[in-house]
Amino acid sequence: MSVSRSTALLLLVALLIAGCGGGQAAFQDYDADSGQTTYRTRAYTVSTLSGANIGSSKSISLRARGQCTGRGCTPSTLQLIFSASGNQELQMSGLDGRIVADDARITWSSREAAQGQAGLTNDRVITAIGQFAAIDVSLQQAEQVAAAGSVEGVIGGRSLRIGEGVQTGLQTLLRKIKGTPARSKAGTREER
Repeated sequence: MSVSRSTALLLLVALLIAGCGGGQAAFQDYDADSGQTTYRTRAYTVSTLSGANIGSSKSISLRARGQCTGRGCTPSTLQLIFSASGNQELQMSGLDGRIVADDARITWSSREAAQGQAGLTNDRVITAIGQFAAIDVSLQQAEQVAAAGSVEGVIGGRSLRIGEGVQTGLQTLLRKIKGTPARSKAGTREER
């Protein structure tokens, strides 16, 4: 193999790796045993908290999930699921919160968000490890968050950075739910 062919082959492999490096943003799975279709995004870090000790950190991640009965069905709602990760417990003042996407506003109480996920004490302080909250949103609300020019959020007094990654994941998820292929962009691949 000549040097130019080796260089071209190496460049091609590098481009393929770079094009796939971001990973898939949304997934669709069908479980034949239960007859359930599950749509979900990957988890996105929306808040990072540094601890006082060296190497101590905590983060809050967000992912969306929808389920329905049948192959390729359309869920009526999505759940926005919050999880805590890191090497320490995360203490929060309740789970109440909001997401503001342009003019649209989604709000929830601690009781609505807990859905059996977290140990609420006095409905004010929770200690979170793993999945700790889930809120139900309509597909229309998810579309508003996905398309908004500005998105802000808070849960349990902690600010959330709901940026382009989360919005792209929601857009891809909503396209999967509607059965619409992704728009073709340079350097991206269709998500189906």
